[in-house]
Amino acid sequence: MMNLIELSLIFLVCDRFTDLEQILATRISLVRSVRQKEEREQIGSFATPFVRGLLDLEKSCLVRLSIAARKSNQLQVALNSIVKAQRLERNASLEIAREFANVLWLQKEQKLAVQYLKDLVNREKSGEDGAIEKALSLARLVRIFSFSGSAGRSHL
Repeated sequence: MMNLIELSLIFLVCDRFTDLEQILATRISLVRSVRQKEEREQIGSFATPFVRGLLDLEKSCLVRLSIAARKSNQLQVALNSIVKAQRLERNASLEIAREFANVLWLQKEQKLAVQYLKDLVNREKSGEDGAIEKALSLARLVRIFSFSGSAGRSHL
């Protein structure tokens, strides 16, 4: 049975998450509105630096919302947010890929999370810089595998 302190902490975290969720949802909505207006007014398909900045800001807010939701055990909100962020990208960024893998991990999809990251590493460009980055990424995956064997609740 939970004691009063644990129960108070749960309500405090939930209350803070609800506030943060509302603030970020408002911010995302405003940024998306301005971005879509700018996109309608642009000529051609080349995005202006302003539109790219708005897109980056929207993705950043979605990732922050996913992280906060995940930490508050609101896994559906986390998944929805990070999937929206993924849809805004052409190529998967490390930050968004890692958060997506973290959400999968908490949803008891550890094998899928690791496979997703492995596939991401394998899609990276080769070349000297790409090979070094690929080696580092694979080393991180090995570390993840070792954690998954010893602690089922580890995060990426």
